[in-house]
Formats: sequence, C-alpha cells, structure tokens
Amino acid sequence: CGSLTVLDVDVSPSVCFNEALLGNEEELLRCVELADVLKPTRHAAQDLLALLLKSRTGVSPPSKELASLSSLELAKRLQEVTGATLVALTAGSDGCAVVGAGGKSVAVPACSIPQAVDATGAGDAFLGGTIAAIVKNSGQLPKTESELVDLALLANAAGAACCEVLGGLPTPSSSARVEELVQTSRASLPLHLRGGASQSFAVGGEGFAASMQKDVATLQALVASYSGKEQQAAVEAFVQRLRQSPPGRVFATGIGKSGVVARRLAASLTSTGTPCQFVHASEWAHGDLGATVDGDVGSVVVALSHSGSTAEVLRACQLLRERGSDIVAITGKAGSPLEALATACLSYQLPSEAEEPLGGAPTCSIVAMEALTNAVLHELITHSHFTQAQFKVNHPGGALGEVL
Repeated sequence: CGSLTVLDVDVSPSVCFNEALLGNEEELLRCVELADVLKPTRHAAQDLLALLLKSRTGVSPPSKELASLSSLELAKRLQEVTGATLVALTAGSDGCAVVGAGGKSVAVPACSIPQAVDATGAGDAFLGGTIAAIVKNSGQLPKTESELVDLALLANAAGAACCEVLGGLPTPSSSARVEELVQTSRASLPLHLRGGASQSFAVGGEGFAASMQKDVATLQALVASYSGKEQQAAVEAFVQRLRQSPPGRVFATGIGKSGVVARRLAASLTSTGTPCQFVHASEWAHGDLGATVDGDVGSVVVALSHSGSTAEVLRACQLLRERGSDIVAITGKAGSPLEALATACLSYQLPSEAEEPLGGAPTCSIVAMEALTNAVLHELITHSHFTQAQFKVNHPGGALGEVL
C-alpha cells in the first residue's frame, strides 16, 4: 500500500518470548523482515542481532563481541542483516546512532538537561520524535547526512523532554521545550554535523569556504543561545525600552566596526518608524551630549561593543546615564562593564570554531552583531503600527521605492 512500517524493539527478544509473553521467535523475525524502520534500544539491538545471526548461521555470536561494538557499529550491523531502510538505535544517556539509505550514518550525543526526573516513556518519546522527523521531511526517510542529523536531534530531544516530567505525559510547554533542546544540541555538534555548515562551496578558495562555514556556525550558535526563557525575557526588555522612548529620543553609538553596525542600525530604525540618530562614541564628550536633554529620562541609547569594555563607549555611556538617558547594549561578552551600565543587554558568544583571522579581525563578531540588530528591528516592526505605505513615504527612492 506504500505505507512505511515501523518496528519498535524496546524490549530484548529474550524478555519478549519469556517474561512478557509477547510472541515467539518466528513472529518477531517476520516483523523484522517487514519493517522499513527499526527503532531498537541498545540492549535490545544486541539481543536481536544475536538472534538474527543465529537464525542464519545456526551459531550464536559471542555476547562479548556484540557488547564491544559501538552503538553506530551495532546499528550498521543491524541494517546489513535486516535490510531495513532506516535504523534508529537509542542508547539513553549515550545518545543515538542512525543509519539510513546507502549506509549513511551519524552518531549524535544525548541532549543535556538539568535533571532527569522520570525516564518513563522516554523510549516511546524517542520513537515519536523519529516519526515526527519523517513527517517533517515530507513523509520521506532521510537520505542525506543532514536529514539523518535532523532526525536524530528531534528524536533525542523528545526523549530528553520526556525525562524532565513525571509519568512521561506531555505538558503545554513540551513542544517548545523539544525545539529548544534541538537547537541547543545542534549548536554543540561538531561543525560538519550542524547541517548548513557542512555544505561545500563551489566557488572561491579554502579561506572563502572556511569563512562562510564560520559565519553559519556563528548564526546557528546564536539561534540556539536565544531559545531559552531568560534570553527571550532579555529580548522583550530590550525591545520594550525602545518602544517606550518618545519619537526622536533614540540614539545608537559605537566605535570601530561596532560603530559601523550601530550606524546601519540607526538608518534602518529611522526608515522603519523608529527615528534614531547615530553618534560616534568618541563624539559624545565633544559636544554631542547636547543631543540629549539633561534629566530627560525618555532618551535611550543603543550601545554596541564586541568586547563590552571599549573605553570610549563606556565613558560615553557613563556620561549619558548621568544625564538621565537609559542604555541598552549589544555585546560579545556577557557580564561585561557595558552590560553593567545597561538597562537591558543582548549578548552573544562566538563558538570555538568561529575563530576570527589575524587574532581577532572583526568578521564572525560582526555577523552576530548584525543578526541581533536585525532581530531587534524585526521585533520592533512586528509590534508597531508602522505600515508599508508609511515605509514607502520614508523610502521613495531607488529600486525599492519603485517596488513599494
């Protein structure tokens, strides 16, 4: 009929035949033969592989030999013997191993969770995550390494989220928690397993491709770092402070490459309904403090600094606070002196593989900073009443003006 058949071998065959009274060897072998997808636990996989090999050769392999196999090796052997298109082997706290069409395979570590409350139903949740990943893939079994990773991450995350609640029952926040675990786990994977970062580039030299891969890794790590409730609250506080400022009382400041990003942010905010003036960080103390009104508690200054400790930026923010302005900051160092001066702060941390050239020439840090400013801009637009017609009034020129 064209439907996929999935067999969950959660219990070792020996237990099925004896204590559990769930059938016999002949029936199990027939089910295995019909399965497109096998989802065994590690201990069940060892028992099942021994049973399959014995049924074919008449000799049981040494148990120590099977126990010495890694989860990935065990999953590969199972696929070879059974002919299943997909084998998704779960090894609990050791993660999972997934083998797909053409022998493509991945081993993905388990999700890191603060505390496992109850493991009841974790295997069933892993199976649910496996099936959900297939459904998300348009009902097709994974064929590429990237698709195998997506499936493994979702299955692991579903199992891990199940362990965080009593009784294995889903809660209203379960779906969001699974997605959070997927993003966090993806960010911790080696660069070549993260999906987009593993793709090769058809043009340019080694440095060209490496730079793009680092940028992708930077963005993936950034997305994962903003999936938690604490980070979401920081975003809300940052955006809310900008929304509360009276028209014309928003400023952006920075120095060096961070200043370039701040200048672009000011221009984008201004064109999309939040008038914003850029002031170079070194110019505040040379007369531009006059742009703010002493004692005006409505003004807000967006300060950008990768290090969070740039002297000119810190000095400017101290002077601005003394005049009653609020500071909201974007920085590459959580807990920095700049964050201490800010009412709200969005920080980022570059992943280890996103090493910048020449000991720190701004590249990946600019990608992260631009991504955060874009996200803030989108959030402001989403919650404002600023329309496309108003945007057209602000932007009548160029090709964009013609399209609008």
